[in-house]
Amino acid sequence: MIGRSTALICALLPALGSCNSYELFRVSGYEQQSFNNKADVLFVIDNSDSMLEESASLATNFAAFIAEIDTVEQERSYVGLSDAVTNYVDYVQNRSAFVDYRFSITTTDVNTDAGKLVGRTVKRGEANVPERFIDDLVCEATCFSSASVLPTDPGYQCGDPLGDTLSEEYVQCACGASYIGNCGSAVEEGLEAVFLAMCRAVPNPPVECFADVEIEDSNGNLQVYPALVDPSDTLSNPEMLRDDA
Repeated sequence: MIGRSTALICALLPALGSCNSYELFRVSGYEQQSFNNKADVLFVIDNSDSMLEESASLATNFAAFIAEIDTVEQERSYVGLSDAVTNYVDYVQNRSAFVDYRFSITTTDVNTDAGKLVGRTVKRGEANVPERFIDDLVCEATCFSSASVLPTDPGYQCGDPLGDTLSEEYVQCACGASYIGNCGSAVEEGLEAVFLAMCRAVPNPPVECFADVEIEDSNGNLQVYPALVDPSDTLSNPEMLRDDA
């Protein structure tokens, strides 16, 4: 849509020689109205005792992930009308570069967490987004039999940023010296965790959220598994999902 409309407007302005940012500024607001740059992301973490390495890798790489998302705005100039026009036009033409994110965490252990968020939902624009997410990931959703299963970093001081290695000292500072880990079930139910998290996030969950699950076993016997959420859990994940995301 933008390409055709912009070309037409430029064709009507031959005296200017080219289509500059100010002409685009006048019309860009009417383009791509259906685009939504809000992204509500749920991380479903496998907190069984076999996934320590993967969770540690997510923790050590998350800061770089956030930095990559935020780079576009950090590198911009914000001085004067010209910059304002340029930034607005870029926003309209490349809205995917401006991600209004929210990140939440739950685990694959549905018998314990049942889709309930662990830690806090972190949002773009808040202070210390990487640190807050990493601390929730490590302290609330990662299985350690103890902090001592991690490599040591004697030089680490509490408050230092997480480096390339998740160390025993970092976990003790972030989670407390008495931290013993959050080891969940070896039965990993990622899709069920997503479903239950969504049931908790919307104001009018479908009836399936509260229904018992009936499964026929190999002997033809019907096994009934009670529902893991009930109507009282409605909106118990209040910040996970925005209406217009």
